[in-house]
Amino acid sequence: MPRRGKLDKDTWISLMRLTNEITGRILDSNNNYGIAGPMRIAYYGFGLKVRSILNHGGGQAEIDNAIKYFQNFSGTNPNILRIIADKMQGKPTTEQC
Repeated sequence: MPRRGKLDKDTWISLMRLTNEITGRILDSNNNYGIAGPMRIAYYGFGLKVRSILNHGGGQAEIDNAIKYFQNFSGTNPNILRIIADKMQGKPTTEQC
């Protein structure tokens, strides 16, 4: 896919706020997984990675690779990563936020 043009500052800030809001809602709704404060940082990092992939025209393959990477190197739960990725893409999920 072709790379999209550079985002202006206001659009970029809005996307970062939206990314943090989506990720935060998912993590707050999944406290039964026992995600502690320091571990939440990895999930926020994943949300930012997905946003970057989407901003640069990446697709599902890149997101799947990011899920594998974060699962292997951060020890994050792949189910929660999938929920975050789906919400960031606007896909319906069974998870309530």
